[in-house]
Amino acid sequence: MDIDYLDHFNGINPFVALLLEVITITLILGFVKPSSIIRLAVLPILVGCIYSILTNAKDYMRLPWAGIFSAQATSLILVYIEIGLLGKWSFEAGGPSSRLPCLNKGTTNGARKEGTSWERLCFGFNSTISNRDVDKPFEVKNTPYFSAKDHDYVPSRANFLVWTVVRFVACYLVLDLVESQPAAPNAGEMFASSSIPIFRRLGEISIEEVFIRIIVCFVFWVMVYSILTCMYSFIAFFAVGSGFSRVAEWRPIFGPLSEAYTIRGFWGKFWHQLTRKMNTGPANFIADDILHLPKGSLIARYTKIFLVFFISGLMHSIYELGGQMSTNPYGPWIFFCTQVIGVLLEDGVQAMYRSLTGTVRSNHPPALWIRIIGYVWVVAFLLFWSTPVWAFPAAEFSKPEGQPFKLTPISVVYRLKGAI
Repeated sequence: MDIDYLDHFNGINPFVALLLEVITITLILGFVKPSSIIRLAVLPILVGCIYSILTNAKDYMRLPWAGIFSAQATSLILVYIEIGLLGKWSFEAGGPSSRLPCLNKGTTNGARKEGTSWERLCFGFNSTISNRDVDKPFEVKNTPYFSAKDHDYVPSRANFLVWTVVRFVACYLVLDLVESQPAAPNAGEMFASSSIPIFRRLGEISIEEVFIRIIVCFVFWVMVYSILTCMYSFIAFFAVGSGFSRVAEWRPIFGPLSEAYTIRGFWGKFWHQLTRKMNTGPANFIADDILHLPKGSLIARYTKIFLVFFISGLMHSIYELGGQMSTNPYGPWIFFCTQVIGVLLEDGVQAMYRSLTGTVRSNHPPALWIRIIGYVWVVAFLLFWSTPVWAFPAAEFSKPEGQPFKLTPISVVYRLKGAI
């Protein structure tokens, strides 16, 4: 197909493009049969919407907001590929079409009700925006609970709203505080691309640089954590406060930090699982249906892990097109691909340890001393080695003159400094 058709989307307001994208996916999921060619035919429309957003978002809002806006819009096409094309979600199945045989066994006539237009619209919209499918049979793996000890616990609506506001305010102030700090006078030298590699500079790295790398990368992750928490809390407050959603549908976005003593634990149990479904679906499809790798084999398992991180990194790099905030838009892609190295290394070490000690794999947490070593390993791998390729270009990026660049629209820290 000639990509010149994208020029027709170039002048569309990015907010209109996002609305068109959501409406298209909602209607397809709610009303179009999984086997219909229409599901595949709307892909150019969705691509056109994303093209419009990536091209024009920065003209309608400050750059950091444009990047976040572009990320949300671009993620929707991955969601559609997973649930609309690969998973073949439908109203009749109430989710993936693979559930239909099981549902039909429980009916007398082998078919579910047609449903009203409103019910189908609600199904299509909820499926579009539901990243974790909370409290459903196909809930995303490792979605955190309100209580680790009592999975049935759900806080009261008032309690949920209060703590949601507290989390939002706390993370907003963290962002405000970080953004209020003056830029390093030698940022160009400190965060240059030549400072990112480690192994080729082992003899040159000082203790001071070790601490700087770890601190800068730690602040980077604190900011990412705070941005995601602010966004999630903001939406959750209005969704629950308006009565549109139940409290049970808005379980915590992040899991316990105590699980982050391995790279697997960091990404699979502590970090948010909002993109897990949209990344694992295409990865499984490529490994199983295109490459035809033996299911359950080591090569299939690690190929899927690589593909998940590859897709995630690719999407994060595409986000940069909508609101560039880095001198190297490929940094996120490189970063996510390197996570596979960490998983391979720690899996190998754990397998060797079990072989030498005669222990078996267990779902229980390992001994405290093992977890302490694990935390040191994660800090070394994540903060010291792999994150700089993403964080340093962002820290080096020069803020455009004459354009608001801060994430926080109102600076509390600035006002407090002026009052003192």
